[in-house]
Amino acid sequence: MSNHQPVLPPKSAAAYVRMSTEHQQYSTSNQMDVIQEYAKRREMQIVREYSDEGKSGLNIQGRESLARMIQDVQNGQINFSSILVYDVSRWGRFQDADESAYYEYICRRAGVSVHYCAEQFENDGSPMSSVMKTMKRTMAGEYTDFGRAWNRATVHQVLTNEKYIGNNVYHRTSFKLKLKHIVNPQEKWIRGDGKFEGIVEPSLFHTAQGIILARSRKLSDDEMLEKLRGVLNKHGRICGILIDEADDLPSSTAFRSRFGSLVSAYRLIGYEPGIDYNFVEINQRTKLQEAA
Repeated sequence: MSNHQPVLPPKSAAAYVRMSTEHQQYSTSNQMDVIQEYAKRREMQIVREYSDEGKSGLNIQGRESLARMIQDVQNGQINFSSILVYDVSRWGRFQDADESAYYEYICRRAGVSVHYCAEQFENDGSPMSSVMKTMKRTMAGEYTDFGRAWNRATVHQVLTNEKYIGNNVYHRTSFKLKLKHIVNPQEKWIRGDGKFEGIVEPSLFHTAQGIILARSRKLSDDEMLEKLRGVLNKHGRICGILIDEADDLPSSTAFRSRFGSLVSAYRLIGYEPGIDYNFVEINQRTKLQEAA
C-alpha cells in the first residue's frame, strides 16, 4: 500500500456490479440503473466501472473485478472517492460477515466510502447503520439458492459450519484502529448456542468433523501438498471450493488443520494469492478451532 494517499475528487465514484442468476432485479443492467440514479441524486460522477460476471459471491476467489478494485484502492491507483454498489448482497454473500466488512474497511481506511444504493439505510457509520449492515451481511451469507443442484462443496459447507446446527459465535477476532486483527481466546468469544433451529443434527455434525479431519491423517504433509499441486495444475488456481469438490483430495478443513491455514498450504507449493488474505486466514483458523 502506498504511504501517501492521493487527493481524490470528492464527487467522483466507481460503480461495482456483480452478475446474478438469482433474481431479475439483480441483472447488471438493473443494478447500473439504480446506481446511476443514486449518483445523479447525489451529484456524483461515475468515472470507473468494475463488473464481475461470476455467479458466486461466496468468496473473493474468481471475482477478479472486486479483487482488482480492492487492490487498486490499496495501491492508491484510483481516481474516485466513493464506490457505488446496488446492495449489501452484491458486495458479496460472504460466508463470514467479517470478511465482507474487512474489504469495506480497506476502502474506508484509504478514504474511499462505500454506498449501498438500494438499501434503506445510509452507510454513515451510525449505530443503526452498523446494526442494519451487519444483519444484511449475515442474511446474505445465509442465502441458499435451492434452484441449483447440491454438490460436494455445498454439502461440505453445511457439515463444517456451526450455524447449520443453530449456533452463532461472535467476537472471535478483534482489532484496534490501524492495528492487525488478533484471534481472541475462546473465553472471550460470545456464543449463542441453539439460538435458532438448525438443519443438521449436532451429533451428525460433530461426527462429520471427525471424518473430515481423518481423511488427511493417512497422508503425509508431502502427499497432501502434492495433491494440492494437482489442483493448481488442473485449474490454474486454488480455492476452498475447488479443494472440496475434488474426490481424491482431503477437505479444505483438513488442509487448514494440518498447515494452519489454506494460504499457508498454498505458499508451500509456490502459489501466492493475488490479494492480502491475512485477515481471512484468522477467521478460517477460528472456525477450525470452533469445530474441534
